[in-house]
Amino acid sequence: MEQFKPVVFYLPVRQEIHEWPYEVKKDFGDILTLIQKGSRVGMPSVRPMPAVAEGASEIRARDASGNYRAFFVLHTAQGVVVFHAFTKTTQKTPWKEIAIAKKIDYKGLWRSWRVCDEKKQKRCGGKKSR
Repeated sequence: MEQFKPVVFYLPVRQEIHEWPYEVKKDFGDILTLIQKGSRVGMPSVRPMPAVAEGASEIRARDASGNYRAFFVLHTAQGVVVFHAFTKTTQKTPWKEIAIAKKIDYKGLWRSWRVCDEKKQKRCGGKKSR
């Protein structure tokens, strides 16, 4: 049986992704599942984003209505933290989105989820998938 790495979603990310078209959410989920399994995923689906944070990458999904992005950090031993998502409207990633992502304490999200998980609480700090 394959071991999946857990995923922690920052609540605003979950809300943003909820608004995306069905096919984009499906593509995003497929890419995220590969990452959880430990598969190496590169362009065009995943791109490193060192301007955002050390070890950060973006999941890239698109359809006829536009381009969609989600920033994540993969902690190989622990799992994945998805900490910012947005609909991309320009050729380059807007600096505004990078600035927002830089302000998010993704390490804190991971720590709060770990504490929550250890206490066996249903919800706090993020959502564990699979």
